[in-house]
Amino acid sequence: MLVEYNKINENSRIWIFTSDRKITQTQGEKINNLLSNFLANWQSHKSPLFAGYNIFKSFFLVIALDENQNPASGCSIDLLYKEILKIETSL
Repeated sequence: MLVEYNKINENSRIWIFTSDRKITQTQGEKINNLLSNFLANWQSHKSPLFAGYNIFKSFFLVIALDENQNPASGCSIDLLYKEILKIETSL
């Protein structure tokens, strides 16, 4: 379940992905579309995961997961990394 980044629990688990070059506005829009769709449907053992994301300083993609709602499994984390690789490849 996609949650607004600024409303997610401050004790959430986070992943930080960095870019070796500045993320352009067009690239940011593509990231927003792809990641919003993924996080809206992200699950762990058929339970929705409550996650949000933000792009900081045009170089850092931060994904936060509120594990107080439902914890991530190894498989769900693997899916996240596959999605990030898909986004990276498309850019």
